Amino acid sequence: MLVVITASGPDTPDSNISEIFIRLLFATVFVILPSFALSVASKYLNDKS
Repeated sequence: MLVVITASGPDTPDSNISEIFIRLLFATVFVILPSFALSVASKYLNDKS
């Protein structure tokens, strides 16, 4: 929500705070999604063997 609130218009560049929020969003996505996928995969791999 903070990315949407701090976003500027379509013809203007993003502000510094908006860029920071976008980078934090991508960092959390790239950390949380692989860890979730690994936990699900390990659950099913442990059940099979």
